[in-house]
Amino acid sequence: MPYDVRSDKILGPAFDYWQAKCRGRMMPRRRDIDPTEIPRLLPNLQITELIDGGARIRYRLTGTAIVNAYSADLTGNILTRSSPEEGWTTLRLTTAGFAARGGRY
Repeated sequence: MPYDVRSDKILGPAFDYWQAKCRGRMMPRRRDIDPTEIPRLLPNLQITELIDGGARIRYRLTGTAIVNAYSADLTGNILTRSSPEEGWTTLRLTTAGFAARGGRY
C-alpha cells in the first residue's frame, strides 16, 4: 500500500498548509509562508532558500525536532559548506523531482 502523506500526523498538516498556500501556483511564494501560522509544525519544519541561481541552498530555519534528530542546527548554513557531495547530489535530485511534479508530492 502506498504511503499517504495526508494521514501522517506531522506531514499531513504541513502538506495541507503548503497546498493552501500554493493557490494554483507550482509553489507558494516565500512571503506566503508565515511560521507564526503553524506553531505546532515548527519543531519539524525546515525552510530552505535557493541562492546563487539555484546552485546552492541556504537553511533559513531548522526546527528543534530536526536539530535533535541530526544533532546539528544547520540554520544559516549553506548546503555546499555543510554536507558532503553525495548529500548535495541527493538533495538536488529530490528537489528536481519535486519541481517536475509541479511542486506536489
